[in-house]
Amino acid sequence: MGFIMQNDDDVSAPAVQRVLRETFETVANETIARASLFPNFSSIPQLVERKSVTYKELALINDLMPNLSDDGLIKLEGDFKVFLEVI
Repeated sequence: MGFIMQNDDDVSAPAVQRVLRETFETVANETIARASLFPNFSSIPQLVERKSVTYKELALINDLMPNLSDDGLIKLEGDFKVFLEVI
């Protein structure tokens, strides 16, 4: 929970946003290599483009995903809408 409270970085710069997108792609490729099993997580880049997920939320997701077990990912995938509300 501490990292959530510390997430006050300015993410408005296009260069920062590009790095966040690239970081997500790297994290996603390492963490959810089986995209067909995690379609909701795989949709995050599109959600960012549609502004349904903010760049601050993307930064939190980037911090969280590598620390999730497969079981954790499966649970969050099943409750993805709730996950996004919490983030």
